[in-house]
Amino acid sequence: MDFLENTRRSRLPVAAYAWAPQACGPLMEAYRSDLQGFADRLRLPVPSFFEDSGDRADDERPALSCLLDLVAIHIFQVVLIPGPFVFRPGPVDVDAVVGHVIASGCRIVELPPPGA
Repeated sequence: MDFLENTRRSRLPVAAYAWAPQACGPLMEAYRSDLQGFADRLRLPVPSFFEDSGDRADDERPALSCLLDLVAIHIFQVVLIPGPFVFRPGPVDVDAVVGHVIASGCRIVELPPPGA
């Protein structure tokens, strides 16, 4: 998959990342819809979506790896996520991922809790 195809050019480049178990297509669709709606509420541009799925803690996360590479070279300034749980379970250290994104000058913005 060519993740660069997924990037949108804008004044404030925004990415969205989600992870769901392999068999949870409806959950991923809900994340996509919620993240897009949240971007709209914040008056952000349409995000470039990066999505991984898997059933085991050691499943690779190619979309997350690509997103982190793009964040490191300042392609994105904002990353929307449903919550930090998208980095678990997995072969990634949540604090290291968050630290990498912040150190690259990018902001992570979580969806607000339902009803907020």
